[in-house]
Amino acid sequence: KQWYQRRVRVIDVLSANPNQTYFSTVDLRGNFSLSVDSVNSLVDAGVLAYYSANSSYEWTVPGAGVVADSLTKGCGEILKRIRMRASKEILESELIDLKLKCKNIGIKFVLYELIGRQSVSVQKTGMGNLIKVNVRN
Repeated sequence: KQWYQRRVRVIDVLSANPNQTYFSTVDLRGNFSLSVDSVNSLVDAGVLAYYSANSSYEWTVPGAGVVADSLTKGCGEILKRIRMRASKEILESELIDLKLKCKNIGIKFVLYELIGRQSVSVQKTGMGNLIKVNVRN
């Protein structure tokens, strides 16, 4: 329990400066008063990563690689399914009913990513939202 409480306090100290993503060893040990053990436990937990090129630490998100990979695969799968249709469009309700091979991430989340990337556009119709693949220039 003390180990967990110590880690939470360290994260609270570091998150007090949300605009700072890189931390030098001097910052961590001097400005933030973190011991070597505290820094090492944050690295072990995946919250900080050490970069030897500039001798600094950076915030990381544990497990972000799995989410990014699932999101990329999900986007590709949805785009492929829509492009296989003659009209290159699908109702959102039909899309949500599709079973994706990539089960680590929700289909709505993937759809929002596609809209944000401007890979698809949404048009409101009487039947519901129509998802269309945008033509690449």
